[in-house]
Amino acid sequence: MKSAHTISSKFKWTEGLTVRDWLATQSFEQQFEFGMNYLKKYGDVVKENGSWIFKPFE
Repeated sequence: MKSAHTISSKFKWTEGLTVRDWLATQSFEQQFEFGMNYLKKYGDVVKENGSWIFKPFE
């Protein structure tokens, strides 16, 4: 994953902020949705015994 690069990058939709700083302006629900959608590009995210588990694609 290139998450470190993505989180420190700036995009047009972040209005000049890094993704990290832009996420800080969003609600918890929006942050959670962003993270889940990002992870789903690279694997499955499942809830097991009340915890979220990331299983990367092989």
